[in-house]
Amino acid sequence: MHVVVIGGGSGLFQAIKAVRPIAQRISVIVPTCGDDGADALIRRLGPYPGVAGVVNVLLQVSRDAATQRLMQQQFPSLGTPYDRIPFGILQLLANAQSLGSLPDALEALRLQLRCDIDVLMACDTPHDVVTQTSDDRTYRGTSQFAQPVSAPVQTVLLDPPVAANPVALKALRVADMVLIAPGSLYRTVLPALLPTGIGETLRSLAGKVICCGALTTVSGQTDAFRAVDYVARIARTLGRGAIDVALLNSHQYTPGAVGLLKQHDMAPLRYEAHDAHVLSALDIQPVARDMLIHGTKNTPAMLAQLITHDEAELRMGVVTAQRIG
Repeated sequence: MHVVVIGGGSGLFQAIKAVRPIAQRISVIVPTCGDDGADALIRRLGPYPGVAGVVNVLLQVSRDAATQRLMQQQFPSLGTPYDRIPFGILQLLANAQSLGSLPDALEALRLQLRCDIDVLMACDTPHDVVTQTSDDRTYRGTSQFAQPVSAPVQTVLLDPPVAANPVALKALRVADMVLIAPGSLYRTVLPALLPTGIGETLRSLAGKVICCGALTTVSGQTDAFRAVDYVARIARTLGRGAIDVALLNSHQYTPGAVGLLKQHDMAPLRYEAHDAHVLSALDIQPVARDMLIHGTKNTPAMLAQLITHDEAELRMGVVTAQRIG
């Protein structure tokens, strides 16, 4: 089975781990609108989109531990723009200029790291994510999310409007299943889905398209959301018929867990049975499971568990969703 996973950040890595045992082939589509950190350097040194997320995925799924450590090496701070930039990014940029092609440089890095997963740019031309809030303010770039925005986000778009990477569209067309990984809605999820062609392609697929809901809200972005609001926002972006199944957490958080999340300006993205009518109106079938990791009483570890999907439960949820007729 060929599985395509779309997204970014820790939710993407957990989704990749979940589908590895059930997929013969995995392709990953990563957003490319980053504008801070290593992405700021990448975009200054050439007409490139922000591909630090792509490189990060390649490093995480590398099967060559020695090369992985080398590529993750950061040099001591010297007060230059290259401070804290992993060596893998610097080598990528050198190869891109030498080969005259960023995609060729990424493929060379994939082979060097002995990755058995195709990691693809959502778009291969530079662009920014732009959000507009209910108080008529406009925010540009992923760096805007370092602080909460002034009011609820009303619209999100890419500027300039850009076409999806043709290689990514090809991977989607031949996929047996597509999994939209959980993550920050406006920083990683929607930016990976907004390039022109992604929504149209997902609506035309014969294979299942599964949207995995996030576990918690993100401060300044989805504060008042429930789990179905998160899925509905993605569904509206892609168009009716793009998502077949929503995979959602049904576990009810304890008062202590809710309090711990509140200390970090988060709250559970709740899903209850009576919310199913919202998904039904969008022609999306829900699959609800206890998706949380359980076990620790250590507070820092507990917080990590509250925002991270259990790998085995996520895998079983995907299998269940795939079997729905």
